[in-house]
Amino acid sequence: MSDKLKNVLLAISALLLSIAGGVSINKNLGSERIDMPLTPILTILAPTTTVNNKPYIAGYKTQVCSLDTINASGTIKFRGSIMDTAPDFNAAQSSTNQWENLEIIDLQNGLSIDGDSGIVLANTTDNRLFEINTNLLQWMSVTSTGALSGSTYVQCKSGSNI
Repeated sequence: MSDKLKNVLLAISALLLSIAGGVSINKNLGSERIDMPLTPILTILAPTTTVNNKPYIAGYKTQVCSLDTINASGTIKFRGSIMDTAPDFNAAQSSTNQWENLEIIDLQNGLSIDGDSGIVLANTTDNRLFEINTNLLQWMSVTSTGALSGSTYVQCKSGSNI
């Protein structure tokens, strides 16, 4: 396929995707990627005020998530599912409620964090970035466990290189 035809097809795809929901195609230094705007996933303003979204992420290979905390304690876990309909990430895993805790990569040092361990916060004030391989997953969520205090905010950006 010629470069000119490829650029025309990318432009048409970007236009259609942007009309459908704010998706953009970025072209930089000869490589392209499709990415979504930042999506708030988890907001904890106090232990009793929690908003937990379950975004549909099918078609995106990677999530990069920002974890912002102020005097936060507790454990944060990223969860994913391949089910056609969104599971209840707060209910027990079963054959009809399939999900798994996801391994994440800390972008500060490249270390992996086991999904079952999660990110343990102990009166932490910080901003951290994590990458999650969500290739072929349909749904993702971020949940909090343990005694929570302080404020925690997670937002993610979905993307795929094309």
